[in-house]
Amino acid sequence: MTVLSLAANPAILRADAVQAGLITQDTVNAGVKAYTVTTNTGDQIWVFVRNGIIMDAGVNQKGLTR
Repeated sequence: MTVLSLAANPAILRADAVQAGLITQDTVNAGVKAYTVTTNTGDQIWVFVRNGIIMDAGVNQKGLTR
């Protein structure tokens, strides 16, 4: 699994990104989308994308997911 494959996967788009505290409503209004997936080890990989460009990405360790 790569960050690029996550950013291109609409199945893991977080429609609840604002409610989950991942990004603000202003960020959504600016066109940013949040994608997350939980790995089999319990870590969460997240990607923020705007206009098809990865703006930020990272990993939350197991127990620190949102």
